[in-house]
Amino acid sequence: MVGAPNFQHNHKADCREEIFCFEGKVLKSMKRIARDLDVLVGSWLEEHVVKWEKNESSDEKQDFIDVMLSVIEEDPTATYGHTRDAIIKGTTSSLIIAGFELEEPMGKPVDLREGMGITLPKASPLEILLTPRLPSQLYQC
Repeated sequence: MVGAPNFQHNHKADCREEIFCFEGKVLKSMKRIARDLDVLVGSWLEEHVVKWEKNESSDEKQDFIDVMLSVIEEDPTATYGHTRDAIIKGTTSSLIIAGFELEEPMGKPVDLREGMGITLPKASPLEILLTPRLPSQLYQC
């Protein structure tokens, strides 16, 4: 009969579509968080660069970004093609992330295996809970 509705349920295909939809949402969320972290660290770096160029940091306490600015050369050929700003942003972001314990919601070990492909995608979606490693009092200013 032409035009009759198809009531057959393909459970396997539906589940696959739901998994891809879920993975797509997780990936979108991860990219947004990475972009937000990049903007945040970039703004810190920009503040320090402006202060550094005005030579205002001589009397003030120096933090990690000030030290990195004083140590890393601006010349990309000296840093294997990476800019000073990219190195500082990457290192600072890594240190922020390293300040937390990574744990999966169900208490399983974090799976960081890579899948196949040119861009080395994750073998399974990364879902983690972040817990600060240090007591909360140490984060107070």
